[in-house]
Amino acid sequence: MDPPDYESYDYIDEWKNREILDLAERQLVLKLAGKPKKTLELGGGFGRITSVLERISDETYMVDFSIRNLEEAKKRLVRTQLRRCNFFNLPFESGIFDLIVMVRVMHHISNPKLVYDEILRVGIKGASVIISVPYAPLSKMREINEIREIKKKLGAHKVYFGPPETYLDKRMRLEGIFGTGLFDNRIGKKLHKLTFLSFFDVSTARLWKLKNNLFLKFRLPY
Repeated sequence: MDPPDYESYDYIDEWKNREILDLAERQLVLKLAGKPKKTLELGGGFGRITSVLERISDETYMVDFSIRNLEEAKKRLVRTQLRRCNFFNLPFESGIFDLIVMVRVMHHISNPKLVYDEILRVGIKGASVIISVPYAPLSKMREINEIREIKKKLGAHKVYFGPPETYLDKRMRLEGIFGTGLFDNRIGKKLHKLTFLSFFDVSTARLWKLKNNLFLKFRLPY
């Protein structure tokens, strides 16, 4: 894995004026998560989604490779244990998490199977897995039938894209596809203070073919 360069990149600034989308994603994850006992978030960044997860889970762990992000997360999180590592060799015992979450990270990974291998290892039987992946409903990117690198920025910050089916894994049962991003545009940024609009994004989550960020809900085998 060639991790994104978030040491010299302000990831918090990327969410400026995107309060509607931010709230919608946190609400959707909360809706899909259930009541876990032990939660792991992969690539939690500065703790944006983790701050919700630690409220509903008895134990919460977050991993990220960026020291800068982990320092920011430490300021925001109360009960979460933080670890610095990549996602292909997680520093956890096998079969201990009943919820594993990975939001807005998969577009940095060229081979999802390597991540799924570790998810299957550290998850308990029947664990829930929530993973978000990019989607392009109104773009020619729909014609791509495999995961490929589409652009680079910030040096090692590579971006990959593939259709939803390329992010599936036969070892995990797909329970549903949901989407966010109804207000992830110029209009949404202008109306960013009207956070109640997040309700419309979440309530139309099953209309994922109209959204630009998909949430795949999996179940590990029993």
